[in-house]
Formats: sequence, structure tokens, C-alpha cells
Amino acid sequence: MVTYETGQSYGEILIATPNNDIILSASLHDVSKTSIEGGDFVYFDRDRNLWRCRFAPQKVGNHTILIFGCKKDDSKRSTSNCTVEFTFDIDHLPATPISYPLTWSHFFDYQLEIIKPVNTRFIDWPPDKNSPYCEILVRSPDDVYVSAKIADSVSSKTIENGDLINFNSQESLWQCLFAPSMNYSSYKLTLFAKRFNENQSNCVAQFDFKQLPKSTLQNYMSFPLTYTPFGEAKCHLFEPLDGILKRGSKIKFRCRIPGAHVVSITVDGQWLKDDPASGMDENHLFQREIQSTIRQTMTELRDNYEKAQRKLETADANFKKKCSTLVEIPQFQHSSHTLLQQNGQLYGLEKFWVFLKYSRQKPKINRKLEEILKNYKNLEDFRFDGASFPQHFFLTKSNYSN
Repeated sequence: MVTYETGQSYGEILIATPNNDIILSASLHDVSKTSIEGGDFVYFDRDRNLWRCRFAPQKVGNHTILIFGCKKDDSKRSTSNCTVEFTFDIDHLPATPISYPLTWSHFFDYQLEIIKPVNTRFIDWPPDKNSPYCEILVRSPDDVYVSAKIADSVSSKTIENGDLINFNSQESLWQCLFAPSMNYSSYKLTLFAKRFNENQSNCVAQFDFKQLPKSTLQNYMSFPLTYTPFGEAKCHLFEPLDGILKRGSKIKFRCRIPGAHVVSITVDGQWLKDDPASGMDENHLFQREIQSTIRQTMTELRDNYEKAQRKLETADANFKKKCSTLVEIPQFQHSSHTLLQQNGQLYGLEKFWVFLKYSRQKPKINRKLEEILKNYKNLEDFRFDGASFPQHFFLTKSNYSN
């Protein structure tokens, strides 16, 4: 029989295993044999060299605890063996009931610690109802990088530009910000982690967030788009947090970029001149104020990008259908796969750019187009301007025979 720990809102079972190649998991069930979501939390206590299995019922009544075990080599299989069963009879709930977030084994492998929220899988909205985002705070070892996403809990559709991950260097923790969309009512907030020498991030924890009624929440926002180096460099963007900038307004940029000496800014693809009055201070904090001359908002830019992508996909299909004998791209794969990891699938002219940039072979291609493509140093700049490429380069056979 399991009971509440003295002064705690959970019951605990301690298990020692004969060797370190055993992994334990558990589940908590009510009298109807329904699994209690957020009712179990199992982890290996490295200090005491034993497993701590904690259970938090959500209602009064008789509960069943099932503990499962498997060897590390078998941990990726879908099933584990049930090793022991306990009864947890609840005649009252604690003053402060708790629930646990869903965690994966990598959460403990990376030695992560959830600073906020505490003892709950639910994310609370800030007291200020006008705040358009909520946060999760995570502490990790120095060599671990944390990322995240917010998705609709029903359709699992990821909310675009709905998360921003900052590193708070003063408190040595990751600030994971999430901005919900007005189109959905409940969300799953998933955290990922990886070591800096690893190529792939792993799921580590997942929380639930139920949005306030639309009548209560007045402000919605989309965060700026950040790239992998932003997190790996442990940057911290203080402002602006809204990714949609107002035309004609003064915009103050304030961002901590460890290790950086020079920061450059582009607006609508044009490099701004250096400002002697602004720059990087001794704490790696970059500050600069600019007058917005932005011709396109992020929404417009994203719409144009999506149109350009569809255009490139159409061009790619036309290449295969009409121009396969005139434009040939031999089998080519960038050795580090970096382009595909950071940018996803390549379409149409993007394939030409990659081929010209990284391959020693020379494809058949319009000479004028080749000169244009060679001017781009990275794929981001190429995609930024992709919508403005002359359309006569896309579809007709004659243009590729020059």
C-alpha cells in the first residue's frame, strides 16, 4: 500500500536495480482502469543510485500503480515488461494537487531541470491578461541546447512563429516563450534538447496549455523567426519580441550575442550602414535604433515566400516535364546535409544554386541565370529575393537553350 509522503502531494516508491542497464517507467490508473494523465513521474536519482517513482492522483478513490522495466538496449521497443503492482488508496486530496508533465528518457539523460512551472503539466497565463505570451524556464548543463514548439492539441499543427527561445545568461537558464494563435483553444508545448556535438534534437518534455477566452485575451503576436545559430550561441533577444514591425516606426533592437564583435542588419535585403553610436558593449549586448522603412511586413513577406515556393515547385515540375533534356542536374547531395537540416526541401532554382555552390560539375543552365545565382553567398539571401527573379527564367524551353 502506497501513501502520501509526509508534507507532499505525491506518493513515492524507491527501487534499486542490480545494474545500470535497466530502465523503469510507470503508470497510475483509477478504479475504472483509466490511465491518469500527468499522474506519474519516474526518474533515476544519480546521487542515491536508485529510481524514484512518484505518483499524484487527481481524485479520491482507489488507484493502481504499475511499474515497468526493460533493458536499455530494448528501450526503443514499444513495450516493457510489468515488474510490480501497488495499490494507492486516496481518501482525501492534498491542499495543492500536482500533475507531472510528460517526459522522455532524454530529459534525464541531459540532466534538465524545469524551473517554471513547478509540479504541474499545465502552463498558466501571466497575471497580466494583456501579455500575449507565456513562458517555461529550463536549466541545463552548459553543453546542452534547448528548443521548443507550440502546436494545436487536436490537429497537432505547429503554430508558425509561435515560440522564441532565449538564453538568460545571468540566471543560466533557457526562457521558452510561447504565443498562441487565435484559431485554436488548447495547445501542446513540447521541449527538445541536444548536445552541441549532436546532429538531432530529442523530445524531452511536454506541457498542456489552455488558452484564455478570446474576450479576455486582447493581444496576439508572432515572434521573430530565429535560426539554429541563435540558440547554439545562447543569444537573448530583449526587443522587439513582436515579429511584425510597424512601418514608419522607430525600432529599437536589443540583443545579447555572446562572442560577437560586429553585428550587421539588413532591411528588405539592403545592408544598413554601421552606426558609430551603437554597437556591442563589454557584456555582448547589442543595441541599435533604426527608422523603419520596411516595405513588407512579416505576414506579407511570408505570403510572398509561400507564393515563391509554389512557383519554384511548379518550375521544378515543369523542368521534369518539359526541359529534362535541356537542364540536367546530376545526382548531388551536400555532404554535411546542413542545407536540408536548416532549410528543408529544395525546389526549382534552389537546386541550381546549391549545385553551383557546392558541386564541381557544371549543369546546363542559362548563362544570365548562372551569373545571377553566383551573386548569392547563402541560401537565405537567395530565398529572400526568390520571388523577384525574372519570370522568363522559369518555364520556357528557349530560355534554357541559350
